[in-house]
Amino acid sequence: MPYKGIAPALQAALAGEVQLTMAGASVARGHILAGKLKPLAIARSERLALMPDVPTLKEAGYPDINPQSWFGLFTTGGAPREVIDRIYKDVHGIFAEPEFRERHITLRGFDGIISTPQEFERFIREDLQQKARLIQQTGLKPE
Repeated sequence: MPYKGIAPALQAALAGEVQLTMAGASVARGHILAGKLKPLAIARSERLALMPDVPTLKEAGYPDINPQSWFGLFTTGGAPREVIDRIYKDVHGIFAEPEFRERHITLRGFDGIISTPQEFERFIREDLQQKARLIQQTGLKPE
């Protein structure tokens, strides 16, 4: 059953309407700690330090499944290069602060990766190509 986002999917799992869902550690961890959800596997190449007893998908017997989640900052297409460079410099500075990284990245189960605008653009193109291949292989059709 498709859901319009992780929040409704997670609520369906908590209510027993569905037997499982895939949710980020930052969203599911509180429910896991409260005993309302049981983690079966984590979609990472290595175990998550916050939940070291949860196996990776590969360890759980699914080596070919490697969903990637990522967040990024975007601006309008015509933004001046100086503005993009300034945003990158400011964000890079914030990421360098250990307290920020610990509180807002690590403790939420994320890997904080800072990349240049050019590296991020390349990553997005590669990610879209990978997803296009998956859609083609599975025969998925948009609803």
